[in-house]
Amino acid sequence: MRVLSTLFILTALSVMVYSCAQKAEQNIQPVFTGTNVVEGVWTMKIYNGDTLQLPKAGKLTFVAKSDTSGLADFDFTLDGNSNNVEHTVYDLKINIATVYFSRVIGGNSGTLVAGEKWKIDKMVLHDDNRPDTMVMRSDVTGDAMLLSKP
Repeated sequence: MRVLSTLFILTALSVMVYSCAQKAEQNIQPVFTGTNVVEGVWTMKIYNGDTLQLPKAGKLTFVAKSDTSGLADFDFTLDGNSNNVEHTVYDLKINIATVYFSRVIGGNSGTLVAGEKWKIDKMVLHDDNRPDTMVMRSDVTGDAMLLSKP
């Protein structure tokens, strides 16, 4: 009985010490488990290889309709003056690390659909005040998008 009581007290003390430990600030690497991790408004710069394609810039907005699909609105400039828009449907596939854009539903651009399959090369989601970042690369065009949340 005494051994059982001692064991119980030690277990209770261990639980208290563990629960009082201070959690360190951390960057959360997304685990692709069925959540629509791309949802939200992303600001964008476009690269081809390591070369920034100036003045290509804009915003890409993902509106989730399910855990793995939704609508995408792409509003960007190629020359700093003209405005290009594209409205598409997207699906997240291959462990939710690849975005397929399809069926242009409006706008004057076909950039997303021309690239159609964009691999998410890197995605870092933060749990502090730093912006989230995502890099997507097109297998078709070779372009890459560096996206961040404001």
